[in-house]
Amino acid sequence: MATTSDEDRAVQLVERANESTKSGELAVAARYLREASTIAPEHPRIKEAWVALKEEEDKSELLGYCRAWVRSKDEHDGEKALKAIKTHGLKQKEAEQAMDILFDFKGEDDVLDQVSGELLKNPGAQMWLARAVREQPTRIYYEMFERGDDSIDGLLKVLLNRAIWPDDESFKQGHRDMFMLSLAMMMEEALEHPERAMKGIAQLLAHYAEHLKGIIDADSFDVILTSLDIRLPASLRSQATLASIKLFELAPETASELISKFVAARTKKGEANDLVIAFSAAAAIFPVAVTPAAALFLTEGFVSTLVPRVQSKKSHNLEQATLELISAACVDKNCREAISKHCREWLEDVVAESQNKKRANLAALILVKLGEEQPSEDAPRIVRAEKVDQSDLIASFKSMVIGGDTSSKQDSVEGLAYASLQPKVREDLSKSPKFLKRLIETMSDPSSPKNIVFGGLTIFVNITQYLPLQSEEEKRMAQLKAYANVQKPSAPHVLLNDEDVAIRCKRILEAGVVPLLVHVCKKGSPSILTQSSLILLSLSKETKSRGLMAQQGAVKLLIQIWDHISSTNDLSTTGTTPFPPAALPTTAQALSRLLISINPSHVFNAALPTTSAIRPLLSQLQRTDSSIWQLHAFESLLALTNLASLDRNTQDHIIRQSFDTVVDDLLLGANTMIRRAATELICNLMASPVCIGNFADGSPRAKHRLHLLLAMTDVDDAATRSAAGGALAMLLSVDIAVLEFLQQKKSVEWLVGLCKDDDEGIRYRGIVCLRSVVDVPKGVEKCKAEGVIEDLKEVLKGTRSPDVLGAGVETLKILMAIAATRYASTMPITELALLHLTPGTTIDDAALRSKLSQAKSVLQNYTGRTFYYMQQTEDPSCIYVIGEWDSLDQHLNDFIPSADNQALLESLKDAITVDSNLEHLDVSNAELPLPTTQAQLEQARRGELVWSIVHCNVKADERHRFLDAFNEELRFLQGHINGLKGKTGRGWCVGGKGDKRNVSVALCPWKSVEQHLGFGKTEGYAEIGDIGDFVDEIDVKHAKLLDI
Repeated sequence: MATTSDEDRAVQLVERANESTKSGELAVAARYLREASTIAPEHPRIKEAWVALKEEEDKSELLGYCRAWVRSKDEHDGEKALKAIKTHGLKQKEAEQAMDILFDFKGEDDVLDQVSGELLKNPGAQMWLARAVREQPTRIYYEMFERGDDSIDGLLKVLLNRAIWPDDESFKQGHRDMFMLSLAMMMEEALEHPERAMKGIAQLLAHYAEHLKGIIDADSFDVILTSLDIRLPASLRSQATLASIKLFELAPETASELISKFVAARTKKGEANDLVIAFSAAAAIFPVAVTPAAALFLTEGFVSTLVPRVQSKKSHNLEQATLELISAACVDKNCREAISKHCREWLEDVVAESQNKKRANLAALILVKLGEEQPSEDAPRIVRAEKVDQSDLIASFKSMVIGGDTSSKQDSVEGLAYASLQPKVREDLSKSPKFLKRLIETMSDPSSPKNIVFGGLTIFVNITQYLPLQSEEEKRMAQLKAYANVQKPSAPHVLLNDEDVAIRCKRILEAGVVPLLVHVCKKGSPSILTQSSLILLSLSKETKSRGLMAQQGAVKLLIQIWDHISSTNDLSTTGTTPFPPAALPTTAQALSRLLISINPSHVFNAALPTTSAIRPLLSQLQRTDSSIWQLHAFESLLALTNLASLDRNTQDHIIRQSFDTVVDDLLLGANTMIRRAATELICNLMASPVCIGNFADGSPRAKHRLHLLLAMTDVDDAATRSAAGGALAMLLSVDIAVLEFLQQKKSVEWLVGLCKDDDEGIRYRGIVCLRSVVDVPKGVEKCKAEGVIEDLKEVLKGTRSPDVLGAGVETLKILMAIAATRYASTMPITELALLHLTPGTTIDDAALRSKLSQAKSVLQNYTGRTFYYMQQTEDPSCIYVIGEWDSLDQHLNDFIPSADNQALLESLKDAITVDSNLEHLDVSNAELPLPTTQAQLEQARRGELVWSIVHCNVKADERHRFLDAFNEELRFLQGHINGLKGKTGRGWCVGGKGDKRNVSVALCPWKSVEQHLGFGKTEGYAEIGDIGDFVDEIDVKHAKLLDI
């Protein structure tokens, strides 16, 4: 027990610990408390102090660091706080407290700025700052401004985040307060870091200009325009440019009036400083508002006196500002004419004589933009010798790109971008591997200015550009316009023919432009993405180039570009978008071309599934006003056909997204090529049971689609007939589809037409279709009734194709047999049907379960036998129907065409699709391990039983050996089956076609999937016969009984 003096000592230690806790020195506090605990372990104040310390520790050490830093102003303490924020997750409350503590820290401090920026990534700190802005806007703005760039960025992030503000009014007021404070800050004399204030002005205008009405006046606009001065830092000018753009978008007429007054007033003063400011503002505004800027530039007497005025001031800055203005004005034809007339000689002097490389390059750029500018018809023509030749300028720009520094390359690239509008320059640039290599290297450099990337892409767009495709009508209209203008229609430049452009595209591709595009598009602006699509579209025209483009990542890039443009357009609330209208179709067309010619399995994988390409391709199938939309649709159909050859998932996705468009619209179109491509796509899609169901589900729409497909077998185009025949051959491999086919008018007549085609390949398809039809008794009857035997004999006499002869003779034998081939056994058979739930549908849906229950009742009433539903465990969207029929004929020829079945299919069409691979086993329900007693049913419904469903595709002539091995395995199995003890069952598929006749299906009950999968490891199993020696393929699935 502690003495009084000991307790006093312990209390003193507790007080020291509490002080250390408050100051954030948690490790020191813990040391004091450990010492106190050894003296008086049960003292209540010690326990309270430990609790307080624990609470403080739970907040992390950040708050302690912050308090210590505010007291010490020591950068080392600040670094501790910064490290704590970056390395430990912050709770919202903790971030709020840290912000509160740090606002006692005054002045500019780089570490404080970094800490503030990191803290303001946390919602807690953001909410604290939003509250502070509402309560003390002026204090908060000035303190955040003083801290630095990261702090201002954090403040703007808070201002633009609606979620952390309590209501719309406070959100709006925050914008107005900060905007006015930013304007006021910009008006201060000798302001340090004006770019921080301008960033606030620009960002608020860009995102919430509607909240700032009534604040912006002439003085405000003057502040922004003055910040466009070329002598100011680029960071300030870029924000001022953004603000100017937004003001022109908001009120173009008012903005035009204000800029005119601003420039006129500064120009009138006539001082070099005022002229620099005026010309800088006008140059920046030209790209934003060409018409008002051109009108201002062409004010009477301005251009004609411009050069003398500049030369009289002897100011290098004014000379630079003038060049910037003239360069910007070149965007307008009338301005170019005036510049060529009044300024060309001075520009040539600057190129030839200026000691400043930057000004000389800019003057050269302007001369390239002017080119061989011809004056208007009514303008006087002045003939004089030019001091600077255009070809020399272009050669100079090329050499600067190859060997110059970055500062000179910017103007050089821009100059070549303009010059490459000329066919001879395109050809010259494409023939220089050294130039192309250095340009690509420069554009790939992360430190290169955006203007170099944009200019370089413009060069590649021009070099690779083909002449636009024109319909015959458009060509006639162009000729009429030329005649109306009293001009003879001129032929395109010889270097613009497709052959020359293709050669240039090959050079650009070999230079490595595709990897460059992949690189620059990672964080590309809308203009960069748009230009990249144009380049890829041109490169993709040549079939031989597509494989290399795909290898280098062009497919993935085009999908990403299309998705980005599409999502940007979808998110637009104003209907405006930074992308031109042609951007989406251009990207989709380039993607279509690539996917026509490549093996999809070499490009697509889990990270880039084929489904990601389907939306862009489908967008090309929609009819538009474009005269060449049919070409786009044709290319898209070919690409979709190629993709549909890949796998079932791709096929089903295409069917869900586009089946109606392809069959109901494009298949009926008048364009032969589109009709052919649509038929070929259907042929490839027919490998999917979903597609077969769309033609064979018995609905009126399915009957109409089947009629359309049959009609395609009789068109003039042989390729279309061939594709239609292939699609029918796959469709008619399914018995249900044959029955639907036989209900069509002239059904057999269509197939006989295929068999009599001049093309041996089409004949073979027709014979294959007939072979499937005669596998069904009703098909035999109809073929005999319509004289198919004589038709077939005639076809076989006129063919030399072994394939046609083989299939034809086999079909003829069946037709000429004494009795039609059909499954004649009087023994009952078991149906094993597979249903697929449509996407978004689950078996728990009450309406679906009710409809399935009704379907089960109809089946059981029709047959007088028990039916079961089972759900596959591997894919829960797969539902098995298992039930017994008197015979195959009763199911296929009596029930399936019946009104009862059609009504069931109609009621379930939105929830399920029926797998076309309908199976019948040559055993009764009683021979299969299905639950029959109430106890067995309850056990199965509780999930205590799971059935393995094993399909074995037995090799030809190996049935007996397979059965011997299976029975040996079955005897071993007897002691391992649970639930329905000692019982398993199997049967052969009957009524199927081809290899389906050699399929064995076995059902076996287990306690769980794991028990079944572990069966192969059972002791002694390895010694028994292996059925795997006698089969080509084994498919194992598992299913549980559904309580429906």
